[in-house]
Amino acid sequence: MLIIYSNYDPVTKVLSSYATTFVAESGHAGPQCLDPACYGRHHAVRSVMAGLGKNGATKVVFFGHGRDRPPGLLAQDQQSWLDRTNCAHLAGRKIVATACFSRDGIGRRALAHGATVVGYSGVLWVPLQGPGVRLMEECILTLPRALRDDNDLRAASEDARQRFLDVARELQGMDDPEAKLVASYVRLNARAVGLADKRRIIPFLMQWFRGLVGRSGLMNARTVSR
Repeated sequence: MLIIYSNYDPVTKVLSSYATTFVAESGHAGPQCLDPACYGRHHAVRSVMAGLGKNGATKVVFFGHGRDRPPGLLAQDQQSWLDRTNCAHLAGRKIVATACFSRDGIGRRALAHGATVVGYSGVLWVPLQGPGVRLMEECILTLPRALRDDNDLRAASEDARQRFLDVARELQGMDDPEAKLVASYVRLNARAVGLADKRRIIPFLMQWFRGLVGRSGLMNARTVSR
C-alpha cells in the first residue's frame, strides 16, 4: 500500500492529521508513506510518481486537494501528481482519494484505464475547527481502512455515507449554532462519497455556501488559492 498526503494549507493540515492516524494504525501492514517530510514541497510530483513505480503497490490512498479543471490530484508543490496525462499508471490499482472531484473528475478517467477509484463528487467539505474535525475523522478513514483490509469498496462507500449522516445528526443535536451549520456540510459529503463509475456525475454547486465559509470555520479544497 502506498499512502500519499500533503500539508501546506488549513485544509490539508486537517486531512494530514487523518492521514497520520491511518499510517500509525496501519503500521503492521508495512505501507510506504509519501508525506511532506520525505518528499518536500519541491519536486513532489516526481517523487510521488517514482514512489508509484518503485512501490508496485496495488493499493493507493491519497489525502489532499483535487481539482476539476483540469482534473487532477495535487502533490505538496500544488502541482498535479495525477492527471489525464499519467492516470494510466493506476491501471489495475485500487485508489481511495480523499479529495475534491476525485470521483467525478480524475476518477472517471482512471476508470477508463482499469483502475478502481473511490472518492468524492464535487467538493469535499472539511471542518477546520470545533467538534466536526474529530467526528469526521472516522467518516474519512472508513474507506482507507476498507481498502487496507481488502473489504468490499462499494459496501464501504455505503458505510462511509451512513457515518457522515450519523455525524451530521450528532452535530445537529448540539446546542451550538456553529455545529448545526457544519452538519449541513457533512450531509453534502454523504451525498458525494462513492465509487467512480461511467455515468455522468454532476458536481454539487453550492455557490451560496461559500459566503458562509469564513463564519463557519470551514474551507473547501476548491476555493483554496493555488
